[in-house]
Amino acid sequence: MDYSSGIGRGIGVSSDLDSNLSLLGKALHIQESADVVVREFSIGGRLRAALVFIEGMVDRRTVNADILQPLLDPATRALTARKPMVERFQKAFPAALARPEGNLRRVVSGVMNGSAAVLIDGMDCALLVDATGVQHRPVAEPSTERVVLGPHEAFVESLKVNVPLVRRILKTPDLVCSKFEIGDITKTQVIVFHIEGIANPRLVREVKRRISSIKVDYMAETGLLDQLIDVPRFGLVPHALYTERPDRLAAHLAEGYVGIMVDHSPYGLIVPATILTFFHSAEDYYVRWPAGTLLRLIRMLALFTTILLPGLYVSVVNYHHEMLPTTIAWAFAASRESVPIPSVGEVLIAEIALDFIREAGVRVPSPVGPTIGIVGALLIGEAAVNASLLTPEVVIVVAITAICNFIIPNQDAAFFERILRYLFAFAASLMGFLGLAAAFFVIGVYLCSLRSFGVPFMAPLLPFKMRPDTLVRGPLQTMETRPDFLRPATRTRQLPISRGWSRQRWSPGGWRRRGAGGRDDNE
Repeated sequence: MDYSSGIGRGIGVSSDLDSNLSLLGKALHIQESADVVVREFSIGGRLRAALVFIEGMVDRRTVNADILQPLLDPATRALTARKPMVERFQKAFPAALARPEGNLRRVVSGVMNGSAAVLIDGMDCALLVDATGVQHRPVAEPSTERVVLGPHEAFVESLKVNVPLVRRILKTPDLVCSKFEIGDITKTQVIVFHIEGIANPRLVREVKRRISSIKVDYMAETGLLDQLIDVPRFGLVPHALYTERPDRLAAHLAEGYVGIMVDHSPYGLIVPATILTFFHSAEDYYVRWPAGTLLRLIRMLALFTTILLPGLYVSVVNYHHEMLPTTIAWAFAASRESVPIPSVGEVLIAEIALDFIREAGVRVPSPVGPTIGIVGALLIGEAAVNASLLTPEVVIVVAITAICNFIIPNQDAAFFERILRYLFAFAASLMGFLGLAAAFFVIGVYLCSLRSFGVPFMAPLLPFKMRPDTLVRGPLQTMETRPDFLRPATRTRQLPISRGWSRQRWSPGGWRRRGAGGRDDNE
């Protein structure tokens, strides 16, 4: 349903000022809305004119200095010779950007987006002057993707700030920003980024097709758009990568990905998303490649630890006592002697209590949040052990899984791992290691069946293709091609010898030195 007004799509701006103000008054509900401002004045004492804007959406100084002052200037009388009127009045605005608009429906849309509409009697179009003055927070440091090395800029809730942040990094005319408007009530602007000549045209068309086909009333955040363009398959696995860093979005665009940004949201979306993109961080590329590789391996170890450790504990305690050394087995048995709850019940109670504390720490005011998280975990854990509700081993296991979950750099992936942790613990309580293996197989088959905008979710692991930027991070000079699974229009990213001062290149056989004739010296 369209709530934009009672104005039809084909109704144009009339040359009669009173008729235009009457239609705009009904569309903008001027009589009921206290923030809709209509100022009538005369130009040169001869022409009637009106200025329509929304209080708080425009900058008062821009309205006074760049719109009203030029039009009320006595020198503007020369503009009343209506030949040609539109071009003459556009020249009256020296600093502001004015564009003519002949469709009354689009005039209403422009006013709602923060422009000021200038209507002049006898002129069959309106002048929309960009006078946006909506307040937004300044560019600050990222809150969820912090790095030690690298830029410390994050997106804000304004597209007029976010788009230049990306363009400042990608200074190429091939960066295309396509604009869409979603939401019959919100009229939210959505920007789709891609680099022409690099991104796969079919991928770009598919993203635009999904976005343009969305018909909803309310759209105000990136998370809502992500759910509407995602192909539902239980909705467990995210199919788009969230980022609040302009440098990370720009780096993925240069690889052939497509970026999406929604007005009023400080997060961007990167599509398609594969399993490895959720475990890569921007800092992986700002440090030397051995350190970047170590960071990735630590995240992989943390991934398997956070989803499997509770299930392994339940399996060993219930079914596979022989896996433990005798002294540890006796210690486990002694600590569990006074606990009446089964091991899987202990794990679930501890995990749920930890989730309670984590959510409480997020919702309460920021000065109190860390205190609740630390003190609550210590007090509850200590009290539960003393009350013989939990064993110390369960508290240690749950604490380790929580720490490993925080290592994952993507929030969506961390939520999915929290769900898997419960599933694996329940499967281990049924059949031990066999239950873990069965659950692992089912989850693996499910992940292999997923596709993100036509790209297999498990790429490039299945089928595995060794690249310098897959599980490990190779030297920058070895990253010569873009990912194959994206099918980019331009596959080559850099020359085989990207460092002009060096005559060495990397090949699967090791480092080779280029001879003067362009051949390998080892050939």
